[in-house]
Amino acid sequence: MADIARWLLLAVFLGGCLVGAEGAGPVAKARVLLMSGKEVSSAETDRLVADLQALAAQRRPNWEEAAFLAVELGLSDQTGRRTDLVRAASDALLSSASKSWKARGEIGRLRLRTLEPDRQEDAVGKLLALSRELEGAQEEAGIDAAYYAGVMLKKLGHEEQALDAFRTAVRLRESLQAYSGKDIYAGLLTYGELRAALKDGKEVDKKPRDPAHELFFKARKEQDAGRYAVAIGMYQQVIRQWPEHADAHESEFRIPESHYRAREMPEALREAERFVCKETVGRWTGAGLILHADLQLEVCLNAEEAEKAVERFFAYFEARKADWQDLEDDAWLRLGAIRYIKGDKDGSLDALQRASMLRPRSAARAENNVPSPMEILVERIGGGEELVPGRLLQGGSSKAKTALVLGALYYESRDLEKAGLLFGRLNPPPKSVTADDIKGVTERGKKAGAGKPGANGVAVLAALTARDPEDRKESDKRPAATFEQCAYARRMEGLCYYEDFGFSAALGCQGEFLHVFDKSREAAEALTNAVVAADGLNVHEKLLSSPILAHIEKRFPGTWHAANAAYWGALANRAQDPTESLRLLRLAANRYPNTEMARMLKFWEPMLEQMIQEKSSTKGDGK
Repeated sequence: MADIARWLLLAVFLGGCLVGAEGAGPVAKARVLLMSGKEVSSAETDRLVADLQALAAQRRPNWEEAAFLAVELGLSDQTGRRTDLVRAASDALLSSASKSWKARGEIGRLRLRTLEPDRQEDAVGKLLALSRELEGAQEEAGIDAAYYAGVMLKKLGHEEQALDAFRTAVRLRESLQAYSGKDIYAGLLTYGELRAALKDGKEVDKKPRDPAHELFFKARKEQDAGRYAVAIGMYQQVIRQWPEHADAHESEFRIPESHYRAREMPEALREAERFVCKETVGRWTGAGLILHADLQLEVCLNAEEAEKAVERFFAYFEARKADWQDLEDDAWLRLGAIRYIKGDKDGSLDALQRASMLRPRSAARAENNVPSPMEILVERIGGGEELVPGRLLQGGSSKAKTALVLGALYYESRDLEKAGLLFGRLNPPPKSVTADDIKGVTERGKKAGAGKPGANGVAVLAALTARDPEDRKESDKRPAATFEQCAYARRMEGLCYYEDFGFSAALGCQGEFLHVFDKSREAAEALTNAVVAADGLNVHEKLLSSPILAHIEKRFPGTWHAANAAYWGALANRAQDPTESLRLLRLAANRYPNTEMARMLKFWEPMLEQMIQEKSSTKGDGK
């Protein structure tokens, strides 16, 4: 976990530097682009690769890194358009006195050969041989050699050999404890092993190498993210094979649905169709169809496609009842939600009743004869109550209606996390949420002691969860939503846009709201997410100097949370004042000697010193 968090921090902070690094030179720009996943135009990339190659040719300071970045960036689109520049950069690296840089030059040259169809097999063989040689010498460049060999082997259809190559990359990464961007392929390795085991009908008798949700955060490319979305669903089913570990480990394998983005789903759904939903997979077919329905319903907000997946489940159900029996209640629950979304309230009630009957009450509820949330929900729908006031559904898109109804269903069944997720996807909220809705909930918020920026956003979510006063029964005295629930929904809304740049202000507000309720750990997480979502540092100067950070340090002295707060504060102004950032970072490392601060200082120190030097030389040139 710590290793993964460090990699995420490195990638995120470098990504956050993008605006501040505009004038910091080709090396800094290329480093940021590669590690943050930012996209730029082909013409801009061409210019940057040419600038890097020029630095390498002139043997300027950091020329080896410049040459390496020219190779990585030059081959990033796999078109071969920058062949001459990449070849020149690779040749420059081959002349380095460093064995590691020289190896990277050889890797660059072999990668160029993989672009030529008649030389691919030969190039891959040499990459594999080089990876074994570098593994024996414990050189970090071996990770790259094995990784690129695996990529090409997979492309050529050699699945088993590709897995062996990825295993080599992961093994070397672990032995070196390297901060490699190729960590993502630890996930691909685990995914491949799981896939092979399921295909052969074998039980997975060991915990996968990395928790699925951690792997997702390293998936910067959409196609990888889509693949992980499916892998995560499979992990959730695999957990059922470890009953003795289920309680302890289940949360490790569950990624919040909020981290999926709709534009990444097509690949996930295609992969689900190709593999998870094959009839030959047996029990996994049912789990795959349920997963498919979830992705369509909760992520793509596509009730029609979700219904098709559930219908396929029931089409096969009787023949496979022995294997699928424990999935039946899940299928009926989803069908009930889908029917309600489509306006078929009677059909929805029937499906939800079936789901409720298949889900026994907990021991405590049974002993005290207390109905379950699902039973209460069924009773209320049966009594003619609406989950969402009709006025909120008027004139909205099908996706907005899906989010509203499904969010309300989750809210009423007390699954606040999923409710917040679905309501958070309403951006902007339906026009039928009136100013009076917002005003009323904002007033409740002020009474709760909030009065913070962003109250309107929270109020809108509260209004969405609120019951229309005209539809509420006199006997139902429950408040529409407590302000704390609204704040939690706001937090989930922010997580929906975790990887979308530009939502940092909203994330900052959720940190403020959580702080109001004295939830400092959650506030720290919200502030972290705000920085992750940053489009540029200027947005965050005020946020990162927030008294919340000081409060976290005070409340959790000597802990990771305190060190984390100090870390954000130290680097908050690095683009504008790297000297001060370096001073604060050194102080933080001394203050928290038993945390990762020392290692992070080691990483940042040379970069900050380089930024200080570049700023100094820029001032000199200006004179």
